Amino acid sequence: MGIAKDFNDVVHDQIKVHAAWLPVTNTYQVGDFGVISEGVFARMGNIRSDFGIDFQTNAGPPSQLDFKSANVRVVRFTAGAEVNAFPDDALEAKLRIEFGRERSFYLKAALNVQELASVFEAARKIAVLPAWNEGKFKVVAATYTGQNCVVLSSRQNNTAIEIGGKADALKKLELGGASADFAWTANSTLGLEIMGQTGVIGLKLFQVKKKKGEAEFLTRGRPVRPEDLEISDSSSWSAQLPDDL
Repeated sequence: MGIAKDFNDVVHDQIKVHAAWLPVTNTYQVGDFGVISEGVFARMGNIRSDFGIDFQTNAGPPSQLDFKSANVRVVRFTAGAEVNAFPDDALEAKLRIEFGRERSFYLKAALNVQELASVFEAARKIAVLPAWNEGKFKVVAATYTGQNCVVLSSRQNNTAIEIGGKADALKKLELGGASADFAWTANSTLGLEIMGQTGVIGLKLFQVKKKKGEAEFLTRGRPVRPEDLEISDSSSWSAQLPDDL
């Protein structure tokens, strides 16, 4: 799981959420619950379908994932000549991405966010569930979906990828709007190779615990108050979480 750990570190550092693994090709949704296994979130179910907890979602503020490892070099060619930036023209062009070391990343994605309308409303319903393992279970509070994204990583030192196309289309790729129709080659096997696809890249997780001495509401039936609960989320957690299993 080395590449999963590395990818999770990058995502958390860049946008303060945890990685959806595998990126893009997953089916994570808001309300999913699960545990941390081998450093990444592992889905067990959904609080709506498994526990009958209804919730509303809203569109959150959009975000951007724009990252390349320090040893990654990007070279652009238009009409056979190296250029500093691609023009807005339909000229034949090529983008070369050189990974100096293994387990390096090149990530480009415009992110749409879907999030719980109220984390507290979901948390107070979760807190009274007899079967809820508050010491382990995490819940997806928001999904970060990459649109037409590029997610590339190297397995070996000195890996190079060449992407051919029109200059204006390659310019869009560098801005986080890749097309799945690009022709590309690599001189070695890649760790991640996602080009122009749309899917979930990041997960904002939260965990709810009852405060010590405040568990009496479970038997007395009084409403759960904000001060009864400890609610924490990905933005205050470290990138690497201990395994729950």
